[in-house]
Amino acid sequence: MRDALAELETTLAWLRWCAIAAQAVTLLSARYVLHMHLDYAPLWSAVAVLALFNAVLFRRLPQAAAGDGRIMLGLALDLGVLAWLLYWTGGAANPFVSLFLLPIALTATVLPASRVIVLAVLAAVAYGVLMVHAKPLPSLPGANAMSLHLMGMWVNFLLSLVLLTAFALRLAARVAAQRRTLAAMRERDARERTLLSLAVQAAGTAHEINTPLATMATLVDELRQVRPDDRTLAEDLTLLAQQIEHCRRSVQALGASARGEPAERLAVASWLRQLVSRWKIVRPQARVRFAGIEELGDLSLLPDISLSQAVLNLLDNALDASLQSGREDIELRVDSRAGDLELRVRDHGPGFSGAPTPGASGKPAGLGLGLLLSNTSLESLGGSLQLWPVPDGGTEAVLHVPRSALSLRDTA
Repeated sequence: MRDALAELETTLAWLRWCAIAAQAVTLLSARYVLHMHLDYAPLWSAVAVLALFNAVLFRRLPQAAAGDGRIMLGLALDLGVLAWLLYWTGGAANPFVSLFLLPIALTATVLPASRVIVLAVLAAVAYGVLMVHAKPLPSLPGANAMSLHLMGMWVNFLLSLVLLTAFALRLAARVAAQRRTLAAMRERDARERTLLSLAVQAAGTAHEINTPLATMATLVDELRQVRPDDRTLAEDLTLLAQQIEHCRRSVQALGASARGEPAERLAVASWLRQLVSRWKIVRPQARVRFAGIEELGDLSLLPDISLSQAVLNLLDNALDASLQSGREDIELRVDSRAGDLELRVRDHGPGFSGAPTPGASGKPAGLGLGLLLSNTSLESLGGSLQLWPVPDGGTEAVLHVPRSALSLRDTA
C-alpha cells in the first residue's frame, strides 16, 4: 500500500507541474492573444501558491514516507486553486469546470473510500458555490462567445481524455503485474508445501534408517570375517561399506542442520572436491572434469546443506543424461563473478525436448524431485537456476548464488 501511495503522490506531483504550466499558458494567451480584460493579479497569485506548494513537496518526496494525509492536502489545494481560478473566469459557465472530476478519478483506486468521498463532497460544494458566486467573463468584441465556449469544451475534453487514458493504461499494467506476482507467489507456496511434506517424511525416514544402516554395517563386517580370501567379494563389500557410511553421514548432516549446528568454513575448491568425492561413492562410474576451480584461490564459504544438495541433484541429473548417450563424463565449471558464486554443470545427454518442468521426471525410475529441490533450495538462498541447451549436444545447468547468502569471503 505504501508503494502505491508513493507512486500516486509522485504522479500527482508531476501532473501538478503540468497543470501549473497549462494555467500559465492559458493566462498568457488570454491576455496577449485574446486580449481579455480579467483581474490577473488573483489568478497569478493562485498559480504561484500552487507552484510553491509543489516545489516544497518535491523536496520532501525522497525524505518522507508517502501518506494519504499529505496526498489529501495536495488534492484539496488543487481543488481550491481550480475553484479560485474558475471564480474569476466565469464560474460554472467556464468550459473547464469539469476538471473537478479529474482528481477524484485519478485517486479512487488508491485512496481509502472515506478520502475519496471527502474529495467528492469538496468538488460538489465548490461547483455549487461557483453556480451562485462567480465573476462573469468579459465579452470579446467581434468574437463568437459560443464558438469560444465550444473550443474550450473541446480542449477540456482532450485534456481529460489523455489523462484518463494514460491513468487507465497504467492501472491495467499495475493490475497485470500484481496478477503475475500473485501467480508466482501461489506457485512458490505450492512448492513450499510440497517440500514441507517431503521434509517431514525425510525427518521420519532419517530417524528410522539408522537401525537398518547399523545392521547392514554389521553384516558387512561379518561377511568379511566369513570369507576373508574372496577378493571379488571383498571389493564389493568395500564399496557397500563406503555407501553405507555415505548414507550415515548424510543422515548425520541432516540432523546437524535441523539442530542449527554451525558449519565449518571451507575453501570453495575444497568444498566442491569433497562434495564430488562423496557423490562418487554412490555414482562410482562418473568422470567429473573440473574447470576454473584452480582460479578460485582462497575464496571460502560456510557450507549450506541445501546448496550442497542442489549441486548433488544436478550432478545426478547430468550423469543420468550422459548415460543415455553412452557416456559417463560430465563437466563442472566454477567461477566467482563480482563476489557471487556461479556453478555450471554440463552433461552430454540428448537434452530437453521442451522446457524442463520442476517436479516431473523424464527418467523411468526418477521421482521428479531433482529440479524441484534444486530450484527451491537456490530460491531460498536468493539465487537462481537456469538450464540451457548446448549446441553440440547436452544441457548446461547454471547455478547462481549471491555472496551475501553464502557468507563468501576471500581469506587471502
